[in-house]
Amino acid sequence: MGNCLFTDEEARIVMFPMNGKMNGNLLYKSEICGYYGISESLERFLKAKPLTDQMKAKCAYQCLKLMKSNPEKASFWVNKENENSMFQILKEENLDSNWLIYVFEDVINESVDHAEKPNDLLQILAQKLNLKGAFDEVSISKKDMLMARIDNVAELFRVVDYLENKNYLKVQYPLGDGGAEHKMHTIFNLKLRFNIQGWEEIKRRSAFQNTNKVLIAIQFIWPDEQELRQEVLLAIKEACKSNGYEADVVNQDHTGNVSDQIISDIKKSRFVVAELTYNNRGVYFEAGFSRGLGLPVFHLVRNGHIDGEDKEGKKVHFDIQQLMYRKWTNPEELKNGLKSWIAATVGPYEVK
Repeated sequence: MGNCLFTDEEARIVMFPMNGKMNGNLLYKSEICGYYGISESLERFLKAKPLTDQMKAKCAYQCLKLMKSNPEKASFWVNKENENSMFQILKEENLDSNWLIYVFEDVINESVDHAEKPNDLLQILAQKLNLKGAFDEVSISKKDMLMARIDNVAELFRVVDYLENKNYLKVQYPLGDGGAEHKMHTIFNLKLRFNIQGWEEIKRRSAFQNTNKVLIAIQFIWPDEQELRQEVLLAIKEACKSNGYEADVVNQDHTGNVSDQIISDIKKSRFVVAELTYNNRGVYFEAGFSRGLGLPVFHLVRNGHIDGEDKEGKKVHFDIQQLMYRKWTNPEELKNGLKSWIAATVGPYEVK
């Protein structure tokens, strides 16, 4: 026995079977996070460098989200340096259909919109009332807290306090002195009820379009490499499809003025994949416009188009280098990395 790396709850830890190339990697079974695997090199890293509450919450959130959306799979955690080798090992061992790889650095470096945490928790509580009455009592579990990407009990108390002040919820505190410290210690025993305003907020947010459409922003012509461009497009589409999304490009060369069609397609998308190879200005616009709308943007760029001399305008703009992006050397690597990145960030598509 031991402790879950992401929740500190008691967990069973076993070694992968001695035979085969998975030997040396660990398998955890946690009450909250379920089954998840850890590569040997990542295990050493995590033991040497303890995680913050926020890092743990981000990782636990991914485990919970995968269990909910794709229960036949479990998460397998790797660090960036051994991502490709673990993909290959899982494939050789015929285990790639059982596990979904998560790159630790991708998950913990992904930004979290803290202002959305109260809304996420409200939505989670509303879902728990689906089989009950609209104004029945509902309580918060630690799983609910982590699904809302709330880092710890102190933050959870602040979120609940905010929802109560917005008149979305009515909170019944147990008998006691009523102080903040007392409330924090009893947060998982609280009884909450929705107010009409809470259901109105749920309805307002549900009005947003639920779509599985994805826009691919990519330069229309790759000089002398059109065949590679087609392979890259297919890799992106397959990575999206494996998560339940339909990805495509705008069916026109939009290197000139930006058309209404591009803006319309962006607004209809769940997220955007921006392939920055060849440093195309149109792709920069589409990525920036999407981020301005609050859409997730996955930035990709081919090795050799990132740093060094700016030959043929290949080097990506320095502003992009401050954002999170993934480098790729071949379409297969791109597909595998993007597949996990999408799963870890927006998750598989769920029909609502």
